[in-house]
Amino acid sequence: MPGLAFRGYRGREDSPGILALIERMRPADRFDWPVTDRDIIDDFENFRDSDPKRDILIAEKDGAIAAYSQAWWARDPAGPLLYSFSVNVSPELRQTDLGDAMLGWCEARSRERAGGHEPAARKLFSNAFPDDM
Repeated sequence: MPGLAFRGYRGREDSPGILALIERMRPADRFDWPVTDRDIIDDFENFRDSDPKRDILIAEKDGAIAAYSQAWWARDPAGPLLYSFSVNVSPELRQTDLGDAMLGWCEARSRERAGGHEPAARKLFSNAFPDDM
């Protein structure tokens, strides 16, 4: 896709662009809860089981943030290790391969992460979000 570039999270300087993407997603995704720069920083930088420098992927289209994804893991109280992720794509790019590329990155990052965890542990992909775990 012309004008598309992938990169890692640059820290707090990314929050205005991520917030702008969330605002573009809001009508398509029908969510109405408030999101602030502070919420984004807190979610990314204070997430216990995710390293923002390694577990967040940003996609830019023509210099603007067009998508972001984050991978994380947690131990389920029942025992297995759960590898979760979120993929967020601007509505105008959802019919492209961008979401698939972001999902592929999340799965690869989760497998990489799992390789460093207990070899004998049961490991699963999960669609749980941090508040659910």
